[in-house]
Amino acid sequence: MPLLLIPIVLLFAFAALVLLWPLGLWLRYRSGSARRLGNAWLAGFNARLLMLSTGLFLLASALAGTWVGGAFAHALGGLLAGVLVALAGLRATRFERTAAGLHYTPNRALVLALTWLVAARVLLAGWQFWRRWHGEPVDPGEPVWWWQLLTEPAGLFAAAGLLLGYHVAYARGLSARIRRVTGG
Repeated sequence: MPLLLIPIVLLFAFAALVLLWPLGLWLRYRSGSARRLGNAWLAGFNARLLMLSTGLFLLASALAGTWVGGAFAHALGGLLAGVLVALAGLRATRFERTAAGLHYTPNRALVLALTWLVAARVLLAGWQFWRRWHGEPVDPGEPVWWWQLLTEPAGLFAAAGLLLGYHVAYARGLSARIRRVTGG
């Protein structure tokens, strides 16, 4: 009898994760678009740790290129796209100088778009799994570049590169802006 409890507990845990996922996305969006007090030291430290993560990501994508064609090229393309999105995001960020320091509010539309990118990639993976499980073809037939980017395995490296590139460049730019405005 106790052995039967293990699959039931695992099933309930999986169901709870699936049901709570929209709440997690909403909370991520709210925290990502909230007004914050700028801390140059913290933003710089965050940027350095993200650069370390980016180096490890590029190493992993180069190694994965053995099994996944185009993984490294997609990772580099995603990083470049992420840097460009971060530059646009820094321009769209609202900065307010107060007595307490420099406050900033990231652009809500950009935070929502990045959150939806993660959600879309997870949902697409679930849809692909479901189709393959039932023996149905995943490819719609006509090759469209954005469909191939989303559905091919190297597209995951592009999405991850975009997110990493965005966060590294945004943190570096935020740190520089806070130091320039506050003089520290």
